[in-house]
Amino acid sequence: MFPIYGVVQVLTPNLQNLKIYRGTNYTITWFDDIPVNVIIDLFQNGTLHSVISSSTASDGSFSWTVPDIPGENYKVRIRTTNSFYAG
Repeated sequence: MFPIYGVVQVLTPNLQNLKIYRGTNYTITWFDDIPVNVIIDLFQNGTLHSVISSSTASDGSFSWTVPDIPGENYKVRIRTTNSFYAG
């Protein structure tokens, strides 16, 4: 028997038309069952814009200082740092 991992759900931000202002601190929250650190990516219009964090604890919360990047249609993705847990 072996465990199967791969459940990730971004809790915040997750609302359409949510406004997050440049230069402010914003807490990204999520639920996962990944037992290793995670990577937090920022997408705009379905394209990877930047990496918010290349490795942070998989504890469901990350404090992010929003950079000076104007625009709309951003999404956050949480993924594992270890391909073994990628599913």
